[in-house]
Amino acid sequence: MPSLKLITRALLVLLPCMALAFTATSCPENAQIPDARGVFVTPKGAETARFVPWTGEASVQYQFALLREAGGGELIFAPGDYELEAGFRIARTNDLRVAGSRTTRLHFAPEPAVRPTLLAEATRGAVTLRVANSKTMRPGRSYQVYKESLEGDRILEFTVKSIEGETVHLTRGVHIMGHVKDIPAGSIVIDEINAFRVIECENLLIEGLEIDGMNRGDVHGHTTYCGVYAVGVNRPRQLPTTSGLTIRGCYIHGMKGRGVCVYSMKDILLEGNHVHTIDSQAMEIDHFAQGIVRGNTLGDAGVGVALNDAYDSLVEANTFQDCRMGVGLVKHFDDEPFNQGNIVRSNVFVGGGRGVNIQNGIRNNTVTDNHFGGLKKANWVEQKGGNVDERNVGM
Repeated sequence: MPSLKLITRALLVLLPCMALAFTATSCPENAQIPDARGVFVTPKGAETARFVPWTGEASVQYQFALLREAGGGELIFAPGDYELEAGFRIARTNDLRVAGSRTTRLHFAPEPAVRPTLLAEATRGAVTLRVANSKTMRPGRSYQVYKESLEGDRILEFTVKSIEGETVHLTRGVHIMGHVKDIPAGSIVIDEINAFRVIECENLLIEGLEIDGMNRGDVHGHTTYCGVYAVGVNRPRQLPTTSGLTIRGCYIHGMKGRGVCVYSMKDILLEGNHVHTIDSQAMEIDHFAQGIVRGNTLGDAGVGVALNDAYDSLVEANTFQDCRMGVGLVKHFDDEPFNQGNIVRSNVFVGGGRGVNIQNGIRNNTVTDNHFGGLKKANWVEQKGGNVDERNVGM
């Protein structure tokens, strides 16, 4: 009989390949792939696709703007490698499909050799910053500021309006976040780069893409260095109104942030993806969101799947390999109906630190019919009570 380790390795290799084979996209009918990178664009209502050669991120970003005006449509990347300096922003565009063509790879550009740093303290409401090495920065791009030690979370986010020498003009005044006391000179400026930043979109499908973070950066990214970072209409502590995000058959790896994170949306489907080597969460259904995480292979991540103030969400038939935590249920707010009605079932957990961890004070969730291998039984499901824990077995 083959060992559990060999079986697991085979599953981790075959499942993502099967998923990609199922979802891989051929180019539209009546279109030939030229020997060049680019995208096939079909606005909603159009009968044929138009090929747009790749001349950099801006050429594709412009097509997203046109698709928004058209009310949606389809954008398919031709095969090839595409280097991203800042990633793509898809804002308020509904009924859109974004896909790869079997061998489409989006990868982060290398970090600048010399990082910008603040020459003076940033003060509340200021519309300029004094920045050393500002020549590496670009107008229109967003940045984050971290402590000189690079420890902890970001302490400032800003977008550049223009640059004059060491003076960086901002699109809006400096906003001091609740957890920040000061933003001192010497703080380090980091590019905000996510392969896709999705804002208030409905019925959006992303499939068949490889997204390679290139293990870029040395900060624990939260809203940067992510594969897909999506947010719905921001309604704090209320049920989401934005719906319909599907990410299917993608291969996401090498992220210093999160593989996929979704806030304030419902009817999310994360299915048949292979996500590994992720510093933070491989997948996260975050503040006030609801969805399904099904049939993914998730490996070597800080957390495989995080349900953070999520509700009525399903984590089913996934394989977790060597995640420091397989599934984590985390709460920041006590409002109903969040942090309840979530189900974790029929998953396989192999190796790693903990299987399923439910934060103290979270109740009315179900963990059932999962299989655990290479974990102490005490670490299969950790909770303080108030949740169903049944029919979970070892391998």
